[in-house]
Amino acid sequence: MLCLMLCAMRSVARFDAKSRLIPDDGVSLDDQGALWMKTVKLALSSKELKRRSLIARIAGIGLVFLCLSSFAGVWGRESRPRAFVDMTRALEGHPGWGKIRAIEREMEESKAKWQDYVDNSLLTEQDINAYYARVKARLEEEAREVEKKRSASVQNEAAAMAKKIDRYKDDVRAAVDQKVQAQAEILRQQVEDDLYAEQGRLNNEFDEFKKEIARGYYLPMLNLQLKLKLAQLKEVERKALEAELERLQSEMEGQIRSKDEELKKRYEQYANERWQQAEEQLEAFRAEEAKAAADMVARYGAELEREFESKVKLVDEKLSKDAQNHREEIIREANAELQARQAELGSRLAAEEERFRRRYDALREERAALEAEMRKEIETAARAIAAARGLDVHFIEGSQTGEGGPQDTGTGGVQGKMLDITDDVIQYLNSPPHA
Repeated sequence: MLCLMLCAMRSVARFDAKSRLIPDDGVSLDDQGALWMKTVKLALSSKELKRRSLIARIAGIGLVFLCLSSFAGVWGRESRPRAFVDMTRALEGHPGWGKIRAIEREMEESKAKWQDYVDNSLLTEQDINAYYARVKARLEEEAREVEKKRSASVQNEAAAMAKKIDRYKDDVRAAVDQKVQAQAEILRQQVEDDLYAEQGRLNNEFDEFKKEIARGYYLPMLNLQLKLKLAQLKEVERKALEAELERLQSEMEGQIRSKDEELKKRYEQYANERWQQAEEQLEAFRAEEAKAAADMVARYGAELEREFESKVKLVDEKLSKDAQNHREEIIREANAELQARQAELGSRLAAEEERFRRRYDALREERAALEAEMRKEIETAARAIAAARGLDVHFIEGSQTGEGGPQDTGTGGVQGKMLDITDDVIQYLNSPPHA
């Protein structure tokens, strides 16, 4: 309303300004003065201007009074005291609230019964755990059977491979022994040939030595022998010659014995060295053959190992495939059993759910209808009280009363400074006046 009055007054001002031919907006003071002088000179006198200004003011005042008279009814209505009714509290205080609570309790009981039925009808966690325990037990038993089969197969293959390796080792060892024996015989023959040759060389040397010794002692000894046989010697001279002959004979035989002992020692040393050399050669040959045999056994063992791994892989693949098929069969059977059980329970549950939903929807509709009727009665009672007291009544829900409560005089609640007539409405509904 205030805005309309201001608009009317502004219109009066604009009309007055137009009567003077001076624009009110967007023109500077100098331009307005020039325009004023030009207008006065060309058109109107000062008396005519006063008359037009007075007419414009009278028209503006009339327009203001017209606006005030148009909004007088609204101004009077807004000036009435305001009151509110807390619908939540009014419903709880209504005499029919007990019926609503009874319906709500019946709805809650129905929901509880339905929940109990669902809990008792569906598969429980214990049932599911038992189901999985049975499946797990069967799968574990299957895994144990597979492991037993695999272990037996691997052991059989390993035993067969070990026998092959042992046979191969025996064959290789026998071959090595034969080679070593043959080589030993060769070396023995070589040593004996060498010793025979050495013995012959030493014998020749001994013979040459004896010849050389004999040449050195032959003439002296021959002269002594001739003297003893041919010469007429005294006994003393004979004995002296015999002693000299014996000495030369002994000296010659001594040199021959020494040479014989020397040659025997040289032969023994040569024989020992030659046999030692042959033994070392035989040991080297034996080690070389043993290494070659070990390499052959290792290669054969690696070949058997690859063959063993290939066979074990085939066994594993077959057992794994068979086990996987069996596991899938076990799981399919278990899932089919579980699905059949769930389908049976689901069918029963669907039928029972339909019965429960019809009953629950009927209770909810009954409650909604009863609450709607109670709201109408509350609104009717509140308007009657408000009319009797000259109040302008408003209806709010309990959550709209703000933190200060129904009597809050601040700005925290929706009702502000409105009067709370909820208790009056409750009292009216519980003891309505008689006509």
